[in-house]
Amino acid sequence: MIAYHLGYPWARGGYLGVDTFFVLSGYLITSLLLTEARAEGRIDLAAFWIRRARRLLPALLLVLAVIAVYAAWSTPTDAQAALRSDGLFALFYSANWHFIADDNSYFDLFAAPSLLEHTWSLAIEEQFYAVWPLVVAACLYLGRGRRGMPVVVAASAALGSVALMVALADDRTRAYFGTDTRVHSLLIGALLAVVLTRRASAHTPRPASLVGALGLVAVLIAYVTIGDGESFMYRGGFLLFALAVAAVIAAAVYPNGPVRRLLSLRILVWIGTISYGLYLWHWPVQLIVDSERTGRSGVPLDRVRVGLTIGLATASYYLVELPIRSGATLRGRVALPSAVAGMAVVAVALVVATASATSPSPAFAAPSPGVTITVKPPSLPSTTAPSTTVPMRLGGPPPMLAASAATNQPNPPRIIGIVGDSVAASLLPGLEREAGARGIGVASAAIAGCGAAGGVLLDDQGQPFAWADDCARAVPIVQNEIVTKYRPDLVLWLSTWETQDRLVGETRLRFETPEGDREVLREMEATLTRVTAQGARLIVLIPPPPIMGRNGPPDEDVLQKRAHLNGLIALFAYLHADKVEVLDFGAIVCPSGVPCPTEMDGMRLRPDGAHFTNETSAWAASRLLAAVLDG
Repeated sequence: MIAYHLGYPWARGGYLGVDTFFVLSGYLITSLLLTEARAEGRIDLAAFWIRRARRLLPALLLVLAVIAVYAAWSTPTDAQAALRSDGLFALFYSANWHFIADDNSYFDLFAAPSLLEHTWSLAIEEQFYAVWPLVVAACLYLGRGRRGMPVVVAASAALGSVALMVALADDRTRAYFGTDTRVHSLLIGALLAVVLTRRASAHTPRPASLVGALGLVAVLIAYVTIGDGESFMYRGGFLLFALAVAAVIAAAVYPNGPVRRLLSLRILVWIGTISYGLYLWHWPVQLIVDSERTGRSGVPLDRVRVGLTIGLATASYYLVELPIRSGATLRGRVALPSAVAGMAVVAVALVVATASATSPSPAFAAPSPGVTITVKPPSLPSTTAPSTTVPMRLGGPPPMLAASAATNQPNPPRIIGIVGDSVAASLLPGLEREAGARGIGVASAAIAGCGAAGGVLLDDQGQPFAWADDCARAVPIVQNEIVTKYRPDLVLWLSTWETQDRLVGETRLRFETPEGDREVLREMEATLTRVTAQGARLIVLIPPPPIMGRNGPPDEDVLQKRAHLNGLIALFAYLHADKVEVLDFGAIVCPSGVPCPTEMDGMRLRPDGAHFTNETSAWAASRLLAAVLDG
């Protein structure tokens, strides 16, 4: 899981570590419940839940307290409200449904990730712990202690969960985060615990040994090869993986089996001992400990992150988790009040730490304006684009940009329109403020995740983004709306989503191919027709390059695509020189070139690497307007 989040290609399936723990947790919890029922004749539900709280809650409270301190110290004010809500939902083990409500995809790197995004899995486990003991107790009571009823209930619920995931496969956020869609992995482990009523005392049966070895091989192959974009995982793949993990566990329960001997290596046992802390700490450490703060990148940076994660997890286990779990404190009647008090203290800390929260930037506004309206888009002019791609130098300026400059007009614009994506939207607070000081209004048609050019955009796996159809409908509507309602004299264009592949009919047109380039230029011309319909002049802004990211310098593939887009912008301006100008906004924000500096004038302009904050948008907008209006 840690290697997966660090982006190593040999850990493409590292996200499946969560499913491994789901199966293992289902097995262990059910085994404990059945063992207690057999030994005591009943299940003490209150004692079970208190043990779970003593085991899991202290470490989570510690992480949330540290994040509360970090929020007050380093989180931008327009991101504090989101962090507060994430923290409170994590505290009450409902983060998964919170992320579903926000449509916050685990695999979507478009927006700045939450420090607590990984707590979705803890929420599912705790919800399972709250309900499953009741189900087991009821089944044993109604079945008079026999195991048949738990088997039927667990198997039926698991199949229902798989069927629901298949039905919701096209909504990956819902399918991935939902308790109902993911609980089948926990139930597979529970079924295994019910079925394994007896264990071999000395030797592993040969079938169990063989199946376990095959399961272990399958699990390891999945960790290496199955990427997070594979659609088949939502159509039975997660079930097959859970069955493979169950086979490994079944072989590992025998004392002298080869699988158990392998998994009993001292280093693996120790990692398992602190694994809960490793999971809790690794994600916030990766986001906070970045290249900017350490001056490192690549493997040296990852060594710092992994070392710090191990150190924090070890300290958490030996100084917090183990004393509380095995000591005499926080037991009996004081356990529940102590847990409630701890949760209350952390909740207050989160609220106080984020008390200075401001309204979030409009950069991540949902693409909602008019998306339910059916409008026939204007006819698209044919393009005279060449049949070959535009050659570009990596990171270099595109042709003619140096000669392109905004024209100083004797009569300044009355209204400035802005079209584009979330980067353009993140400029709005500052642009409105700075333009307003000049007596100029601002009309925005910027939509997060959509870009200025229309069309259906595809992700890196060739699948339409969840919001792709909304974008295809909304972009023409909102662009036409600002033109007809506000008649801007000048329109600014700022967008990078044009680098995505596109779906035309049933065909995937790849960016940086002749066909893909012609389609991008065609969509750009359609946008030009819309935004200049009332006589406005259009200035296309060369986007700022990415800054030094969490994992080091910007990816060269991203830089290459950006450079190619710059070339298309230059060609577009050349083909429409009577209506289009180009301004290198990147040179304004990043005068030193690629990689863009993380700070300018003592400010972190784009903390997430792409978007301006409410505060820094004024810095960027003032310089942009000076270049556009003052020449």
